[in-house]
Amino acid sequence: MMEEEKVAAQLVRLQRKYDEMQHVLGREILGGQLRREKDAEGWFGRLKEAAANFLVVLTVKDTAGNSMPGSIQEKIRGAGFDQFKNDLWRTYIGVILQGRTAFQEFHENEARTDYSFDALDGTLSIQATSQAWNQGNCGDIFLNGRNYAVGLRGVNIVVYDTESGQVLDSIGFDSHEAGNMSFRHLAAEG
Repeated sequence: MMEEEKVAAQLVRLQRKYDEMQHVLGREILGGQLRREKDAEGWFGRLKEAAANFLVVLTVKDTAGNSMPGSIQEKIRGAGFDQFKNDLWRTYIGVILQGRTAFQEFHENEARTDYSFDALDGTLSIQATSQAWNQGNCGDIFLNGRNYAVGLRGVNIVVYDTESGQVLDSIGFDSHEAGNMSFRHLAAEG
């Protein structure tokens, strides 16, 4: 192999390594931005980008809350959860993987909604449940056997990086009472 060909091959390897590092760094930056966001509007503003790059699971515990600002509803739907509504006591589960809606289901009249997925290679297991107050009061999101949902009344969302196998963030957003909305990250819970 001529010296020029060796240099060209080395440059191609270096470019691939650089591209890989940029990809990983970009994912880590987005995950960090989500975790640091203290404001619901700001967090939901990043949801579309998170849904385009990661696994995002959304469940409703009890009720999504009828006092949810329209801007947040639009950000949720814009991220791919287009069947989401903030109607009272309507159960809902949505699962988006890298910009593609893998599952969405809602029920009116407080009917329970469930989702279950197990990867054939054993790398990922998802179980999600949405129940209204009178039917169990549950908004669980289990990934590989562990419940990562905040468990707050309202919307519970977990963002998971399938490449690294890590939960990047988990939030709960309760908008049931006007003027008394709550937004929390799982880490803040304990």
